[in-house]
Amino acid sequence: MRNALAPGFTLPFTSGRDVGSTAAVAWKKTPPLLANVPICEASWIAEAISALLAGKTAWSLPERSVCDTCPVIREQKSGGGPVKRWLQNMEFNPEEGLEKMRCINEQGFLCMGPVTLAGCAGKTGVPRCIQARTPCRGCFGPIRKGARPMVEMMGALTSVGLDPKSLVDRRAMMNRYIGGHGFLTVLPPRPAR
Repeated sequence: MRNALAPGFTLPFTSGRDVGSTAAVAWKKTPPLLANVPICEASWIAEAISALLAGKTAWSLPERSVCDTCPVIREQKSGGGPVKRWLQNMEFNPEEGLEKMRCINEQGFLCMGPVTLAGCAGKTGVPRCIQARTPCRGCFGPIRKGARPMVEMMGALTSVGLDPKSLVDRRAMMNRYIGGHGFLTVLPPRPAR
């Protein structure tokens, strides 16, 4: 089980990618590999079922990040310093469109968009979290199988001038929807303060 907040179901295909499902549909003859379909977006469910009924042997979500579908302004820089906590407000005018809002990471807040699979708003839509002017939390899972979102997200934060080490509980925040996938290791003890 990878993601209890965004459950899905499993369709039998001969290939596919894991996007984080928690429930499976039972089939009499299940091929060895499966395609997992998130149930939070109906257009993906319809497309996967149509592919199955058409006799296709493979189906998967496109490997694009949330940032690829996000319309906000990116300047590739921030004010620098630590990642801001949610006790502060983001800067945006609710009367203006998203295309006038600055990137959430560049404002100094943690947005998991750079390492999260796009698709929560269907094939062409703006991600739902961004529509609500809140940062992406990564609920659609990593962009590709075998991804290491913590490492990739630390690079994304550093690239806009933020200090990823300032993020409270960064291991949990940046790996929340990845699951184990063979990456779990024993952590060294924390140094005494």
